[in-house]
Amino acid sequence: MLHYLTSRGGGRPIQRLREHLGDGVHRHVRVITYEELRHRGYLPRGCFIFASLEGRSSEQRAQFAGLAARIRESDPGNRVLNDPARAMMRYQLNRSLVERGLSEFDVYRLDEARSPKRYPVFLRSESDHHGSITPLLQTEADFRSAVAERGHPRSDTLAVEFVDTRDSIGIFRKYAAFIAGDSVLPGHLYSSREWMVKIAKYDVPDYEAEMEFLRTNPHREQLETIARISGIEWGRIDYGVRDGRVQVEINTNPMIVSPTDLSVPERRPIVDKILAPVWAAMVELARASPSGGRIPIADLPGYRPPGWRRTWNRLFTR
Repeated sequence: MLHYLTSRGGGRPIQRLREHLGDGVHRHVRVITYEELRHRGYLPRGCFIFASLEGRSSEQRAQFAGLAARIRESDPGNRVLNDPARAMMRYQLNRSLVERGLSEFDVYRLDEARSPKRYPVFLRSESDHHGSITPLLQTEADFRSAVAERGHPRSDTLAVEFVDTRDSIGIFRKYAAFIAGDSVLPGHLYSSREWMVKIAKYDVPDYEAEMEFLRTNPHREQLETIARISGIEWGRIDYGVRDGRVQVEINTNPMIVSPTDLSVPERRPIVDKILAPVWAAMVELARASPSGGRIPIADLPGYRPPGWRRTWNRLFTR
């Protein structure tokens, strides 16, 4: 069984998968929320995905890391994907890629001493996947003004250097690839004249190019390297390409089947072609994991100390 650990409300990717593929999804994948863990004294054996890690505090990550260690120690056959002890989130991953020469854009927390070295930049939340909260800020003066105007907490806001990935006719292309265990599988390819291609844009659809992308998975080797560096074994890499080099971010709780995609008849064959290998990889992860038996977790440090209900509400409820 594949156990999908996520926050309250974070099970929508699996629900969308069930709506598209049918009830058979639940024979292989089970959603368990982090909030639900406080009511459990044990977990079933299997393969565990730690999803929705973005925005978690160091205290939460430590609790999750202890749980991951217990899962592995209880049975060598159990598998943990996105071990919270090593999985890198947006800021840490990007800084690591910059230091390795694998990313052309840097990121800056608003509460750190560093500030952008080049422009334009844009502001975004570090903990969600809603994209930019500003237009492109062309100068340092624009940046300072935007920072002064924003109501977002400085500790959760990033300044991100913009990388122009337009082609010769001014089209931006947003690629996606799914990390599923040891595999990197091609996802969508959206094309737009807008610089932030956050949802499917159909102003310049190129279904032929997308099908070729799905057939060839041309950036697989670069993405496999980045996946290994990140410590993330389940998620979706969203990326652009500049001069043959990928520029990435990773979502640990990605939508696999997009309602927006399904609303466009021309995209349904593409959705099926994306989904088939991803679902096959999920089934293989489920089948390769042990079944039966229990993993005791009630004795983990911090699980039920005095005032445990208040502690778990603080740690796991957002």
